[in-house]
Amino acid sequence: MEQRRRPFATWLGRLQLWRARRLLASAAHADRQKGAGLLAQVAPTAATPLLIQILKDEHHLVRTAAAESLASLRIPETLPALLDALEEAVGNHYLSTALWESVERITGELAGFDFNAPEPDQRRRIADWRRKMSTAQPAS
Repeated sequence: MEQRRRPFATWLGRLQLWRARRLLASAAHADRQKGAGLLAQVAPTAATPLLIQILKDEHHLVRTAAAESLASLRIPETLPALLDALEEAVGNHYLSTALWESVERITGELAGFDFNAPEPDQRRRIADWRRKMSTAQPAS
């Protein structure tokens, strides 16, 4: 019975990956949002580069779904892309919140970001995180 489940699980995974890619190709932002959420669930290894690209989507809800999916994967190498997206999102409270929460989830540290601070202060905080990442020692 176990051998019969494996091919079915593989087929189901491929079907879900096809569905995620189809949703991501849609013109409707709600579909792309669903696709970004589904992608990390069905193809974690293939999802990272696609989700990083999706962080540049024109709609903030799609970018938010990509940030949340990246946070669920907890891959530290995605932090520069998240900070890039955050820098572009300054002023968009909803998206900034999702991006900072993703950074916090991946690093395991509280980011201490003040959304009510003036934009120059927010950008300084992002630069501080970039410096912190560049001086961080890789785990042994």
